[in-house]
Amino acid sequence: MRISENNSGFRFAHILDVMMSSLFPTVIQQPPQRLIFEFSCRPRLKRWCLLLGLFSMFASILPCQADDKMAASEPPLTLGFVEFPPASYVDDAGQPAGHLLDLGQRALERAGYRWKAKHYPANRLAAYLGTGDVDLFLGITTIPGFKGNILAGEMTIARIELRAYSKGEAPAVQRWEDLQGKIVIVLRGYSYGGWINRIKDPSTGISALEVDDHAQALKVLNLGRGDILLDYAGPVDAALKQVEVPDLHSTLISLLECKFIVSRKTPRAKRLLRDLEAAFVSLRESEAVF
Repeated sequence: MRISENNSGFRFAHILDVMMSSLFPTVIQQPPQRLIFEFSCRPRLKRWCLLLGLFSMFASILPCQADDKMAASEPPLTLGFVEFPPASYVDDAGQPAGHLLDLGQRALERAGYRWKAKHYPANRLAAYLGTGDVDLFLGITTIPGFKGNILAGEMTIARIELRAYSKGEAPAVQRWEDLQGKIVIVLRGYSYGGWINRIKDPSTGISALEVDDHAQALKVLNLGRGDILLDYAGPVDAALKQVEVPDLHSTLISLLECKFIVSRKTPRAKRLLRDLEAAFVSLRESEAVF
C-alpha cells in the first residue's frame, strides 16, 4: 500500500522528509520531486510510527532549550582565587588579573557559564569551597580543607614551581626531611604539595614560622628570622620587585600540577567539571592557552 503526500491526513509529510528517511529506509524519490512512503504495516501502526518520529524530534530539541533557560536563570558561578602573581592577583585598578585566572574565565565563557571572580585568603578559600560559597578554583589539589569537599579534574592545566629559598648558599632541599632542625618560613593557608602537614608536625623537629604574604615572607628571611623560605617561583619573582634580598638563592623542589577544582556543593558539579575540561581542550586546540 502506498501513501503519498497528497493523501488525507498526511499533508505535513514534506516537513518530515528528513526524519522519515532515517526512520524508514524504504523511502524512494520519484519525479516531480514527490516523496512516496512505502509501508507494509497497518494504518494504525503507521500513525504510531509518525507520532514516535515527531516525539523523537522534539525530545532532542527540548533538553537543549531547557539547559539554555536554566543557565540564564541561575546565579553566576563564583571563581575564587588567591594572591598568586603572575597566575592570579588583584591589579592596581582593583580588578582580578593573571594568566591562570584568565584561562579560567575563557574556559567558563566557552562552556557557556556566567561567572564572577572573587579574591580570598588561601585558608578562607578552602573553607568556602567546602560550603559552596565558592564554586570553582584553579590550582593544586593538596590545600588543607579540600579533602572530601571538592571534585578535581584529571587534566593538568598549568604547573607551578615550588622552591626553597635561603640567603648565602642555595638550600639543599629535595625532601621534607631536609627541613628537620630548621626554622621554615611558610605562608598561612598554603599546602606546599602536602608538605605543610609534616612541617607543622612537632615530632618532625621542624619549626614553622607562618606569614601572610609573599613580600612579608621575603622580609622575614632577609632579617634572618628563618633559615629557609618555602614558596612558589612566580609570586616570589613578583615580590622581589618590591623587596630587595641580597645574596638570595633557591633550589627547585618540584613542579606542582594545577587543575580545575569544583565544590561538591555546586549544582551539577560533575557536569561543570566536564564542561570546563572540554572547553580547555577546545582552547588549547584553537589558540594559545597562556
